[in-house]
Amino acid sequence: MVPITIVLNDISSSRDPNILEVTDEQVEKYNRERGVDFWNEIPSTPYLNVYCDDISTLSLYIDSSMAKEPETFFVQDGARCKITISNTTDSTNNWDNVPIWWVNYTIYHGSDTANEIISGYSRDESTITFKKIQQCHFDLLEDHVDISTAYTNSSDLTDALSWIVNDDSGYSDCDYPFVVERFALASLNFAALETSSLTPDGNGNLTEKELHQEYLWINGRKQCQWDNIVCNEGTVESLKIKDKYNMTGFISTSIGLLTGLKRLEYTTCGLHGTIPTEVGVLTKLTGLELDYNELVGTIPTQLGLLTSIVELDLDKNMLTGTIPSELGQMVEATEFDLEGNKLSGSIPNEIFALPKIRALQCNDNTLTGSIPIKIRSMANLNDLSLGKSNEISTRHFVLVQSDTNKSSTNLSLFTANNNMYGTIPSEISQLSNLGILNLENNNFKGPIPTEIGLMTSLHTIDLRK
Repeated sequence: MVPITIVLNDISSSRDPNILEVTDEQVEKYNRERGVDFWNEIPSTPYLNVYCDDISTLSLYIDSSMAKEPETFFVQDGARCKITISNTTDSTNNWDNVPIWWVNYTIYHGSDTANEIISGYSRDESTITFKKIQQCHFDLLEDHVDISTAYTNSSDLTDALSWIVNDDSGYSDCDYPFVVERFALASLNFAALETSSLTPDGNGNLTEKELHQEYLWINGRKQCQWDNIVCNEGTVESLKIKDKYNMTGFISTSIGLLTGLKRLEYTTCGLHGTIPTEVGVLTKLTGLELDYNELVGTIPTQLGLLTSIVELDLDKNMLTGTIPSELGQMVEATEFDLEGNKLSGSIPNEIFALPKIRALQCNDNTLTGSIPIKIRSMANLNDLSLGKSNEISTRHFVLVQSDTNKSSTNLSLFTANNNMYGTIPSEISQLSNLGILNLENNNFKGPIPTEIGLMTSLHTIDLRK
C-alpha cells in the first residue's frame, strides 16, 4: 500500500452572493418564512467518499474547520480512484435549497504536498477520477519524467507516461522487458503530432484517434506490431515515417531511449524544432533521414558519434551554423546530403577525408572556402554537388578521380550557381570518367580548355552564364 494525501484548500458556502442569482424580494420572503438570515444560514456538511479499485478508502463529513488540514490515506500502487463530494442538498438545485459547503481540494502523490495529482472543486463537479502512477514507472523513467509535473503538465513525455499507465494491455507493465521502448515510441508519437489534448482510454487507445487515425501508430498491441515499426527479437530497429504532412510537432528527446535503432526516417513530415542531441547515443544507426522538414538550429556535434552511419540525409530543412567537423568520424558513410539548408562556413577537411563517400551534396546553402586537396582520398566519390548560393573555390576539384574510381561511368560534378571565379582548369580532363559537368552561372573567365574534348565519357556539359 502507498500513501495519497488530500488537502481541502478552501471551504465556502453555496450561498455566495457573487454566484447565486436571487432578488432582494426573494431573500426577504425567505427570511420571513423560515426565520433565518438567508446569506448567513449555516450550510449542511457534504459527504466525501474516495473509492479506489472499487473499495471505499476514505469517508467523512466535511465542515469548515477542516480547511487546510491534510488527510493521508493508503491505496494499492497504481490504483484507479474516484472521489465524490456532494454539492447540493436537493436534486432540483433551486436557489432556496438548504446551503451546503463547497470544497476546493487537491490530491497529492505520497504523504506530503510536494507532488500534485489533481485538483477539484465540488461546486463544478461532484466527482473526479484519477490514477496513482506506480513507483516502478517513475523508477524506470527517472531521467525523463519529473514526478513533480508528471500528473499536471502536458508534454510529449508526460502524455506518453499517462498513456502508458492507462494502458491495460499488459505491454506497458513495469515488468514488460520493452516498456521503456514503448514509452519512447509513445512520446515520439505525441511530439510529432502535438496531440497532447487527446485523452487515452483504459484500453491504451486514443478516444479521439479518428482525428489523426492515418498518422498515429500507438495502440494496445505490442509495439512491434505497430505501423512504421520494425523489430528484431522485441527490440525496435527501424522507425520510418514518410510523407505525413500534418506532423507539425518535433522530434522528442526520448529518441535516445531506442538504443537498438538502426534506421530512423522522418521524411516529408513537416516537423519543426531542432535535431535532438540524444540522436548521438544511437550508435547502431546506419541510416538517418530527416529530409524535407522544417527543422531549425545547428547540426549537433553529437552526430559524429554515429560511426556506423552509411546514409545521412538532412536536406531541405532550415538548419543553420557550420557543418560540424565531428561528422568526419562517420567512416562508413557513403552519402552526405545537406542540400537546401542555411549552412555557412567551409566544408570541414575531415569530411573530404572520408574514404567511402560516393555522394556529397551541399547545394543551396551559403558555404564558403575551398575544396581541400584531401578530396583525392575520396576514392569512391561520383557525385559532388556544391552549387547554388555557395562560394566555394574549385582549386582541387580536379583531384576527385583516383585510381580506384576510374571504372566509374556515373561521375558527376555539379557546381552551378556557386559564384566560382578564375579560369576553368585544364586539369579537369583528368576526370576521364566524368559524365556530367555543370558549371553554369558562375564567375569563370578565360577560354574553355581544349582538353575537355578528351573526356570521352562526358555526355552532358553546361557552361551557361
